[in-house]
Amino acid sequence: MTSPIHSKISQQLESLSNGYDGHQLAVQVLIEDVAAHLQQKFNQVPTWEATELDAARTYASSNLLKVALAAAQKALFVSDLSDDEYWGGYEYTHKNIERSPRHKQD
Repeated sequence: MTSPIHSKISQQLESLSNGYDGHQLAVQVLIEDVAAHLQQKFNQVPTWEATELDAARTYASSNLLKVALAAAQKALFVSDLSDDEYWGGYEYTHKNIERSPRHKQD
């Protein structure tokens, strides 16, 4: 089943098929909704997800809206990986990293 946040991204991508005019703010808000979703899920925004959301924000501010949403989707996708897949993938794509807990303890 698709989560509500995934559905919002799909709907926004579909609306972009008619052009980007007037959609930049909606995409920026959606990126922050993804960040809030991850914050709620993990009690923080984990390392890889934070990297993808930073990229999404940069793309959105440059009006590369489909690419911005793709980066936000990637943040959601990697958040569902097992710890082994997550760190294996992150270490493969990012050099000189340090592992940190994905779930923040209060």
